[in-house]
Formats: sequence, C-alpha cells, structure tokens
Amino acid sequence: MMGKRIWNQTALAGFLVLLLVFLTACGNNQGEPPESPLNQEGLQEEEETEKYRAFRSSSGKLSVLATDLWEEEETLHEESDLSLYNEAYQSYLITLTDDKEKFPDELDMDSYSERIGAAVMKDLIKPRMTETEMVEIDGLGGRKFKVEGKIDDVSVTYAFLILESEKEYVQVIAWSFTENIENNAAYYDRIIESVKWHEVENNENGN
Repeated sequence: MMGKRIWNQTALAGFLVLLLVFLTACGNNQGEPPESPLNQEGLQEEEETEKYRAFRSSSGKLSVLATDLWEEEETLHEESDLSLYNEAYQSYLITLTDDKEKFPDELDMDSYSERIGAAVMKDLIKPRMTETEMVEIDGLGGRKFKVEGKIDDVSVTYAFLILESEKEYVQVIAWSFTENIENNAAYYDRIIESVKWHEVENNENGN
C-alpha cells in the first residue's frame, strides 16, 4: 500500500495513454506529506500487502520488479517492449528502445533525454521538465528526470529513466497523477530503478 491517497479517476486514463503516441515519433524524427513519500509504517504495510515480482520484456532484453498490483497491458503503446498498468493507482509504465545508429554521431545521452522531454512537454499545459540526474543502473549509464504538466486542468507527471547500452537508448517511463508521483516517489523510483538489462543473443531460432 502506498503512503498517501491514490487518485483513481478512470476518465483521465485515456488522455494519459494518448500522450504516449509521440514518444516514439520523437525518437524516429531526427530525428504521509510530499517531503516524506513513505514513512516506515507505510513501507511495512506495503511489504505486507504488495509482493514484488519480475516482469520480463517481450524481447527478453530487460526486466523490472513491480508489485502484484501491476499487470501487463499490451495496448498501452504499440512499440513498447514492456507495458504495465496498475488499475488501483491509475499508474502506467512502459519501456521503449531506440537504435543509436538512427541518430547522428553528435547526439549524446543528454541531447537524447532533452529531445524526449521536449516531445512530451509540447502536448501538456504549463509543462515543466526537471533537471536531469546522472545515474548508473545495472552497469549502464543513464539519466533520470520528470516532466510535469496539465491535461484538462488535471496535473500529471511522467518519470523517466533513460539508459544507454552499447547499441540502444532505453526509456523506462512511469506516469500517473502528479499527486501520486510526488507523494509516493520512493514507490515509483523503486520500480523504475529496478530495471535489469539482459544480453540476448540475436538469434531468432530458439529459446
């Protein structure tokens, strides 16, 4: 269970999903209070009521740990390698990959992250992108940032983790109502940062 009240407004779910259409287009186009997300009691209660399990992407290249309130939902984004939906918390998560060879050599991780963030902001009202944070997850360098804004006067937030493998940029994106993301940051961070990269033989023959 999460530390603060979770919004459950199904009327907005369609808007959240529709916002994802331009994420891949961007890549292809050269182109409890807020300061204490979960108290100790909340963390203990979460452990008792939600069990974490691994979700593996369809390509087998990556996996994330999320609780049993999350389930796979393939309709979120047609190009997502892994799509998860949490109905109880009206929260979503997808992963996307971009081949680095599609981009000019001068495009680096910071430029790629800015491009992704800018694509999301242009369809939000009063958008804001946080500063990027350098991270290393499972041996891969990356960037973390959030994009916030409004849809029909309702605040939404996208939490991004961008990783760079030898040949690809990997996006892990979770989104929900801003209140959910801000008041339960530790919950969402734990899921996003649990991503593991798996080397998969490019061999279509078999298992």
